[in-house]
Amino acid sequence: MIPIICVFYVINSYTFLQSDDWAMRYNVLGDKQYIETYHYASPEKVETIGDVFSMASRMYMEWGGGFVDYLEQGIFCGMMDSKLPFDIINTCVFILFILLVYLVSKKIAIKQYTITSLVIFVLLFWFLAPVPNQILYWVVGRSYLWGVVYLLAYLLVYFLTVHKNFAWWQKIILFLFVLLLGHRGLIGPVSVCGALVIWYSFNIKEFKGNAIPLTLGYGMGTLTNILAPGNFERLQVDAVGTSSITLMTIVKTFFSYKVFLFSKN
Repeated sequence: MIPIICVFYVINSYTFLQSDDWAMRYNVLGDKQYIETYHYASPEKVETIGDVFSMASRMYMEWGGGFVDYLEQGIFCGMMDSKLPFDIINTCVFILFILLVYLVSKKIAIKQYTITSLVIFVLLFWFLAPVPNQILYWVVGRSYLWGVVYLLAYLLVYFLTVHKNFAWWQKIILFLFVLLLGHRGLIGPVSVCGALVIWYSFNIKEFKGNAIPLTLGYGMGTLTNILAPGNFERLQVDAVGTSSITLMTIVKTFFSYKVFLFSKN
């Protein structure tokens, strides 16, 4: 694991701010007015926490639903002049991703998971990930890596707590926690929510106890993302891309449903 940490950190540290990173740094990503007059505009850098919230609010209304994601990007791309904090945190998130895959897979199906198989998985992910530079290293691209971590975190929390019955105040905390996970998880939560709807439609008697806040909280968090005004604004610009995402979501929904089936065996 230590060599993986070292390699990933070194690659992160040698990857500069690029593409959308720059646009987030100056709060111009998806800004129609700036795009139309960029030859003459002089954008101002995101400097304060107020600038970060202003950018996140504009993006939520004009570009997409990941408000928390935009807050993260504003902090790392704009407020922090040094990329070092991001390099360290992103390396930790990558390791967390590996550990979550290990824990979730053991929980649902794989009972014998050796260190060798874990190393093989990491190597396969490293070489098979499409365009790793756009998924793992640059700041805006890490949205997808972090989004998967939030998704895996939900699955782990779900499988660990769904058959328990917490006190009412614990259920409120659980609800709020999974609501955040649902909001931040990008496209994946839609598929998981679809799988949950299918599962509980056929197993309505199991919709009790912790299953209620786990499902409703995650579903509401997902809705705050997909129903954001910015998604509808962006749909008018990129209808083809949105159609492709919709098809992928349908496929992932049935795959996620299989995950729930495996967990019950």
